[in-house]
Amino acid sequence: MTNGRGPTYPAEWSDGQIQAEVRTLAQHRCEQCGMAFRIDTNMAVSARHPDGRPVLGAVHHIDYNTANNTYRNLVFLCQNCHAQVTGFGWRPGDVIPLAWKDNVPAWITARNLPYQDHPQLRLFDEE
Repeated sequence: MTNGRGPTYPAEWSDGQIQAEVRTLAQHRCEQCGMAFRIDTNMAVSARHPDGRPVLGAVHHIDYNTANNTYRNLVFLCQNCHAQVTGFGWRPGDVIPLAWKDNVPAWITARNLPYQDHPQLRLFDEE
């Protein structure tokens, strides 16, 4: 759902409670790389950008549907991992990006999300 300026979010999203719950369930760590975040914010404990700004975390809607705020559809990621995941555009049921071929992210398996192996992996199958 968009308003012409980007996605729109339901009212229950704007108070931050959903995001706080997802961060808590993630034990205040990026669910992709494990980067630690402060308990009371979405700022990294020690990671910084080259200009000194703290790395931030974000709650990502796995299926890109901002109205779907079930835990199974939400994952807490650092800025770098969030950029990677959105760059891949991966959604449940899609082919796993080749970059994840050796290590399907734990958040996918923990939520029992469907995915397809990358077709190039079949090149390595024994005949």
